Amino acid sequence: MNFGKNIKSLRESKGWSQGTLAQRSDLAQSTISTLEIRTKHPNAQILQQVANALGTTVEDLLRDKEVTK
Repeated sequence: MNFGKNIKSLRESKGWSQGTLAQRSDLAQSTISTLEIRTKHPNAQILQQVANALGTTVEDLLRDKEVTK
């Protein structure tokens, strides 16, 4: 799964920093960082929070192909 790359790609396409995504998803910036570099495997709630903040779906975050919006 490329969810870390997908999160980063979508975040950057919006011009957001990790801090901005963290704030919009009500997560710590360190959580966003560890998700992007895949040192942390998120639970369903965290994935949903990130997907909501990015305006996408959990399914899109988990796709093997990088997504852009």
